Amino acid sequence: MSNADEIIAEIERDPGRFDEYSGELRTILESGAVDARRSVAQLLGDVAEVDPEIGIRHPELLELAFEDADVVVQELAVSTVAAITETIPEIGTDFVSQVTRALADEELTGSSQMDGIAALGKIDRETAMSVSEADEVLASLLHETDAHVRETVAINLDDTVKASPRSFQP
Repeated sequence: MSNADEIIAEIERDPGRFDEYSGELRTILESGAVDARRSVAQLLGDVAEVDPEIGIRHPELLELAFEDADVVVQELAVSTVAAITETIPEIGTDFVSQVTRALADEELTGSSQMDGIAALGKIDRETAMSVSEADEVLASLLHETDAHVRETVAINLDDTVKASPRSFQP
């Protein structure tokens, strides 16, 4: 078992120890093997489900995951932001640009796209931040992806309009 595996196993046993190992996790994301980086990115999402404030305490880890050359690590970063945003949408506002860039990547898979779209929709509806920088990407996804992704875009647009119809009147 590698050092990365030991750290990940320790945090999985006790997510409260995440902060204690954040430096090691950063090192893995910066220079670890692809499998180790994927494991850390998955761990970020797992911990975010029980402790969404890791997005505030350790945004640099998510930023490294978004910047990773491996699309799976990027997809896991999008899913982590979606998990964070589901509980505390305000934290997700710090990652709108990264989610938007990830959604523009043609290699991103449908489930990650749907997670990103849902996160942007929740941020738009439940925070004061506009996600208009994602408009072009969302319009593209509405026309150029599979049916499930198009449906997710349409549903989120519909929910956003219903949440604040006066914002869309001429």
